[in-house]
Amino acid sequence: MDFISIDVEGAELEVLRGLDLERWRPRVVLVEDNSGGKDLQVKTFMNEGGYKCIHHLGSNDVYVPHAEKDHVTEEHS
Repeated sequence: MDFISIDVEGAELEVLRGLDLERWRPRVVLVEDNSGGKDLQVKTFMNEGGYKCIHHLGSNDVYVPHAEKDHVTEEHS
């Protein structure tokens, strides 16, 4: 799996908890964040799952596996 986009109007964390990131290991995960960066639960979950947020596109955060982050231009930590 190369790319997954999650936009479920506030249920992003629940969807992510049901997705086995170790098994599927998408190279890019786009996750909607309507909290304006205030709710860190998704970011923490993704980080613990081996992903780093590298970019923000409007209300979406772009995550890549820690091992892949050196292959893209990083804009946000």
